[in-house]
Amino acid sequence: MRPGTQVWAKVEGYRWWPAVVLDPADHRDEMRDAPKMPDRSKPVLVRFHHTEDIGFMAPSKVLDFAEHVREKSAGGKKGGGFAQAVAAAKAALGMGTDASNGTGVDREGQNQNQNQ
Repeated sequence: MRPGTQVWAKVEGYRWWPAVVLDPADHRDEMRDAPKMPDRSKPVLVRFHHTEDIGFMAPSKVLDFAEHVREKSAGGKKGGGFAQAVAAAKAALGMGTDASNGTGVDREGQNQNQNQ
């Protein structure tokens, strides 16, 4: 995946979370610590939206954001910054958001679930 690509990334024990693929050339220090993938694939370096955490992901744990937005943003708890993370990825793609999309964030970025 190319740097700047909006993705869903999966860390064991957590739900799929919106992230952006980073350019390894811009993160040489982090790349020195890159784990070896069991299948010898190259790890994908991502920054998670809202938390700003950086992580190395196996390619099998990274999916295109736009292709999977409906499936991955549905269900589960929407707390912990999830709605804001989804909104950030959508904004980066110029998708916009709305309260009917299951994220609870309207087009102005207001959390529609905070009083519920």
